[in-house]
Amino acid sequence: MVATFGEVVYESSRAFADDEEEECEAQTGLSFEVEHTSVAKSLLEKGSPAAGLVFCAFVGKVAVGFGDGFVNNKSGFDLLAEVCMVGQGENVVDIYLNRPKKKVVAQLYYGAKDKNNPVIFALFNTHGVPRFLANEIVSKVTEFIEVSNRILIFHSDTLAYYQSDERCEGKVFYVASSKYSRANIPSTAVPLAPPNVIGGIGAGVLMHGEMMDKPALLLANYGENELVDSISLQPFAAIVKQGAPDPSSFSLSQIFKQLELTISQSLKSNVNPVAISNLYI
Repeated sequence: MVATFGEVVYESSRAFADDEEEECEAQTGLSFEVEHTSVAKSLLEKGSPAAGLVFCAFVGKVAVGFGDGFVNNKSGFDLLAEVCMVGQGENVVDIYLNRPKKKVVAQLYYGAKDKNNPVIFALFNTHGVPRFLANEIVSKVTEFIEVSNRILIFHSDTLAYYQSDERCEGKVFYVASSKYSRANIPSTAVPLAPPNVIGGIGAGVLMHGEMMDKPALLLANYGENELVDSISLQPFAAIVKQGAPDPSSFSLSQIFKQLELTISQSLKSNVNPVAISNLYI
């Protein structure tokens, strides 16, 4: 099926299993456990001087997998690590949901020239998590990420995020700077205007574009394959390798130009991360 602007039709992209809701109906709260190295801890700790610019991308099932349902293909995490040349160990933070059974619900990859200016990719694994827990998981993990005194957010929620009862408040697709960090440390970052184009992966970006009355750039349609390939991850990988941009000089248009170029090149080479009919500019 093809989604017209603002229309969400990819039922196969749902990240939450209906048949697992009963298992968690008694759940009244979420308990998170974070496993990380001391290096990662210094980057993410509240009030840490090492907590710099945060670049969040690919939030949703789209870039995750942990091998779930992937037989002949690599999971999104494997791809991101490979494309960004990010190793394991101190470059990865695991976040576990302890109840009803322990499972990883998010991983944070970071990489930068300078540890004082980390670039962080937040990847959620909500596969098999009941729908009613979606908002709380996203909120809690996002709050954990937002410990920086300079926050740059460009993150991409998938269709499943919008299947919850609560609607998006509007900040998730915005490029923004916080005036204060979660630790109440004044920020020197210059606030950024919202982008002129909403960009993301998965059908949810179309709904959000309609809600925000902005054009939507659907970077990839994973549909039934639930897979993001290395081509569509390359522009974000370049940011990790080169370090995060300075907020005062950051240009969202540059990222979109690179994304469009990557998409164009992949179409010519028949390595197609984007269906032409689903590309919105």
